[in-house]
Amino acid sequence: MTSEEFDPSLVPELLVSNVSRSIDFWCGLCGFEIAYERPEEGFAYITRGSAHIMLEQKGIGRNWVTGPLERPFGRGINFQIAVPSMGPIEKALNRASYPLFMPPETKWYRIGDFEEAGVRQLLVTDPDGYLVRFQEPLGRRTPQQVRDSVCDLPIDWFSSRRSLDHQSRRGCQRVGMAIEPTRIHSGELMGRGTIVGNRKCVPDIDDITEHDCNGP
Repeated sequence: MTSEEFDPSLVPELLVSNVSRSIDFWCGLCGFEIAYERPEEGFAYITRGSAHIMLEQKGIGRNWVTGPLERPFGRGINFQIAVPSMGPIEKALNRASYPLFMPPETKWYRIGDFEEAGVRQLLVTDPDGYLVRFQEPLGRRTPQQVRDSVCDLPIDWFSSRRSLDHQSRRGCQRVGMAIEPTRIHSGELMGRGTIVGNRKCVPDIDDITEHDCNGP
């Protein structure tokens, strides 16, 4: 471990009810390792790559508490942790029958006017309720790549989209589907979409027409 990895600029310290139980979760299931610990203080410093977290058991040593600690702890925050592969974490959680806050999903996020970043992610809470989001990066794509994928779809897909009435289109806009891109593979729409009435809103690609696919 390099000095830069060992001393990141931001390290959250989680006040926990039982540090041994927290270590079982973070290290036993989520792939972290103990860098060092002070058992007499109920303290452990854990790492996974460049992700660093401090665990401190409440009621031992000096605790900095700004308000009542009520479960779930850490309300309003989630800790995003990048991992090279989510497979080992998924398998470990499944083997332990550990409940997930959100099952694995594939998600593309707009990060600028001309680029999206893709991730595979899940959310899980630690024993005290702190929310953790593990993410596996899937790379980046441009609107042109999305357009090219849509243009591989059969022509009747465009015809079916023209049947959407104005009310359904407005409904799609209200649920904000433009910010939830769809994954397209082998001529099929693989994204979740959203049902509005009896219509399925297709995210991210509603403005693409046959004219776009036929070129200027």
